Amino acid sequence: MGRRKSIDMTDVLPASRAGASPPRYPGPRTARLYRRVLYFALIALFIFLTIWLPLHFFYFNFHPIIANEAYRSAQPSPAFLKKIVAQNHIRSIIKFNREVESSWSQEEFSEAKKLGVDIFYIPIGVSELPSRNDMIHILSAIDHAPRPLLVHCKTGADRTGLASVLLAMQAGESFQEARNQQLRLRYGHIGQIGADVDDVLTQYDQDRTAEGKSDRSYADFRNYVLEEYYPGFYHAGIVAEPNTLSGHPGDKVTFQVKVTNASPRAWNAWVFPFRLNLGIPGTRSGNYPELITHKLIGWSLQPGQTETVDLSIKIPKTTLGIHRYVLDVAQVMGTTFAHYGSPTANVYLDVK
Repeated sequence: MGRRKSIDMTDVLPASRAGASPPRYPGPRTARLYRRVLYFALIALFIFLTIWLPLHFFYFNFHPIIANEAYRSAQPSPAFLKKIVAQNHIRSIIKFNREVESSWSQEEFSEAKKLGVDIFYIPIGVSELPSRNDMIHILSAIDHAPRPLLVHCKTGADRTGLASVLLAMQAGESFQEARNQQLRLRYGHIGQIGADVDDVLTQYDQDRTAEGKSDRSYADFRNYVLEEYYPGFYHAGIVAEPNTLSGHPGDKVTFQVKVTNASPRAWNAWVFPFRLNLGIPGTRSGNYPELITHKLIGWSLQPGQTETVDLSIKIPKTTLGIHRYVLDVAQVMGTTFAHYGSPTANVYLDVK
C-alpha cells in the first residue's frame, strides 16, 4: 500500500484563517453559568414586580426624610393618612399632584381638615421644570409648613423626590448627597424621557458652575430661585415703544416692541418658531388669553440678543376709555413664557 499523504491545512483554509487558532465556543460549564445568571435575573425581576413593588406601593411609598420631622409618600388613602398622622404626629402636608390625578384627593382635603392638618397645595407637572412662581411657593411651603410634615405627589417618586432633596438640604445634607439619597429607584424614581421636574436641580448646578460659584447649600439654592431662576430659556424682556396708543374704533395703529432673550440659554426652536402675542387679559385661561394679533420673531435668539418687532392692530369696537392689553412670547403651538413666570408687558389703548 502506498503511503498516506499528509495534508497541509494552509492549502485548504482561506489566507485570513491560515495559521489562526480554531474558533472557541462556550463549553458546558460556561453555558450552565450563563443559564444560571439568566435564571437568577428572571427570579429577581419576578420578585421585584410581583412582591417588592406591590408591597412597596401598598404601603404608599412611605419613608422618612428627616426622622421625626419630614416624611414622603405617594398619594395616601384617607385611612392611611389617618394612620400616619396618628403615628407620626403629622401637622402639615405639601401636596404636588393635581386633584384629577387621584380619586383620593378630595377625601384627602376633607380628612386633613378633620385631623387639623394644614395642606399646602402646589400642583405641578412631572415632565417639565417647575415655573418660577411654583418654585417660590415650594420653598415658602418648606420654610413655613408646621413640622412634622408629609410631602407627596401621585407615586411619591419624582415631584416628591425634588421636595425631599430640598428638605434634606435644609437639614444640612450636601447637595449631591441629598440628590443621591432622595432621587433613587428605591422610591420609584426612574426619570422621564425629555424634561423632568427635578431638572431644576441640574439647571441650578450648571448655572452656579458657569458663574464660578461652589456653594450648593439650601440657602444658596433659595437665593438662586428668588433672584435668578427661570426654567430653561423661558425668560424674555419685552418693551413696547410707545406703550400707550390712542384712536377711534376701526383705526389702525402701529408700534414697536423690543424682545430680548433675558436667559443665559439660547432660544432654539426645532419645530415651531417663536412669536410675539398681544392678548386680552382676563379672557380664556390664565397665561393663554384671547389674542388680538401676533407676529413671528424667529427660530433662535442668543442670550442678550434683541429683536425689534413692528405690530399693527385695528382698534376694536369697545367702550370708550383706556384698555389694557398684554404682550408675551410663545412658541407657535407651544407654551407661553408667562406660563413659566417670565414677565409680560402692558400696552394701553385709549379709545376715543
